[in-house]
Amino acid sequence: MPDASPEPSSPSPETTKPATSLRTVFPGYYPPTAEQLRQFVVEGLVVLDTNSLLDVYRFTERARTEYLAALTALGERLWIPHRVGTEFFDNRVKVMRARHREREQFGTALHTAIRTPIELVTDYTKDHGLSAEVAEALTAILDNAVHTLLDELDSTDDTGSANPDIDPSADPILAEVEAVIGNRIGLGFDPQTRAGLERISQTRFNARIPPGWADQKKGERAIGDYLIWEETIRQAKTRKRPVLMITNENKPDWTRHNGEALGPRPELVKEMFDQAAQGFHLVDVHTFLALANEHLAAKVSETTVTEATRLVSAEDSIVFGDEAAPTATFRVAARPGSLVDTANKLQLMEQSGLLAAVEQAQRNLQTPAFLDTMKEIRRRNEEVMRNAQMHPDLTRFIRNLDIG
Repeated sequence: MPDASPEPSSPSPETTKPATSLRTVFPGYYPPTAEQLRQFVVEGLVVLDTNSLLDVYRFTERARTEYLAALTALGERLWIPHRVGTEFFDNRVKVMRARHREREQFGTALHTAIRTPIELVTDYTKDHGLSAEVAEALTAILDNAVHTLLDELDSTDDTGSANPDIDPSADPILAEVEAVIGNRIGLGFDPQTRAGLERISQTRFNARIPPGWADQKKGERAIGDYLIWEETIRQAKTRKRPVLMITNENKPDWTRHNGEALGPRPELVKEMFDQAAQGFHLVDVHTFLALANEHLAAKVSETTVTEATRLVSAEDSIVFGDEAAPTATFRVAARPGSLVDTANKLQLMEQSGLLAAVEQAQRNLQTPAFLDTMKEIRRRNEEVMRNAQMHPDLTRFIRNLDIG
């Protein structure tokens, strides 16, 4: 039955107990020690927020498997607030559609970017009097390379496994999530308690008491973060465990900033202690995976940890209530001389979705099969160049092409 606690929690008055140290009076301004971090991971209530749960649809298959295995290692200490479950189901299809758009955008970007070297080859053969047959053979190399790359991508990328049109009961990824979460889900609030929380949330937002005030313009959805927070406090009080929240949240009503995120806002640490007598800390997904490797004996590869660092799944990256959802962005610059760099010169940098898709594919295609394919393409290049007895300058040009 829904949580029927009589009154929502609210910050308590200042304590009158004697101060012992700056760290004990102002714990939210200090990062946890290594031992405190260990305790959060091996003893704490570990709470997923919406975006850290939706990351199962953003990860590649291997990363997703390792992430879910690390969460499974938490056992009964893993928990999600009721609001997280609601937002997860409201947005899972949007995230899946974004993944499919990334694949489509990559193909479009690659075909656009390859036009420049094809035009260069065509112009060079004309300027140096080479036959139309030679020009056609050379441009075919580039065109075939694009098709080979896209075919390899289709065989190695698991984007298709996240089918946005599939019935939820037939979604294999959702089935994995259900198995990991089990019944460790908050029950939410009864209508009377919910109404009281809505009134309190408005007071808190007006006073800029975290979390939630950064979402004030979202209308009814603005209360989401506060409901997650309130239910988490109550769960921590009931379970008598410190709380480690896994989130890529970076908004100022959750995290303290000094040019970069430094940790949870001190007000959140204090409120959790005042209301539940428990510690509170935030980590992003890639930090959790690294900690799970160290303290839970989880087998998380460096590749997965690196992949998690690239995913930017802050709540603002989801368009709640809209059909369109922007694709995830990735923190990797284009390599000089690569197709991405060529795309930049074609002013594709302005089309951030296309550029991100190219960069994502470049990272995901470092598989042995793909590298073997690229060697074969280069071998065929050299064979064509020998047979056509091309000009030395053109030979160097083709050999220096970076196609991915």
